[in-house]
Amino acid sequence: MDLFGKIDLKKGIIDNPPRSIYTIADGQTLLDNLSWIMTLSKNKKERKLLGFVGFEESGDGNFRFTFNHDGFDALDSSLYTLLQLGDRFEDAGEEKLAKQVGKIYGKLLKMVE
Repeated sequence: MDLFGKIDLKKGIIDNPPRSIYTIADGQTLLDNLSWIMTLSKNKKERKLLGFVGFEESGDGNFRFTFNHDGFDALDSSLYTLLQLGDRFEDAGEEKLAKQVGKIYGKLLKMVE
């Protein structure tokens, strides 16, 4: 997968992915943080190593941002988790939030092309 020109370098390199556990009850706050997916991030233990911010479900409807050294893995797991998040918003009657997740999913999916 070629990421040249697809990573938003204007965001710079962040020290760590956002630290928190989110649920669908966090709605807009969670959505606002989804823009960090695939941002360059430092490794927590080895600060000189760079990787990517990923997004994963950590069980029972809890979502979190993670560090992943592999861009393809970060993107793949994030896309899968975004589908789950969109479904959970729809199940909760939050169609507007589900649509916003769908837009983010579509934007990230273009990175695969």
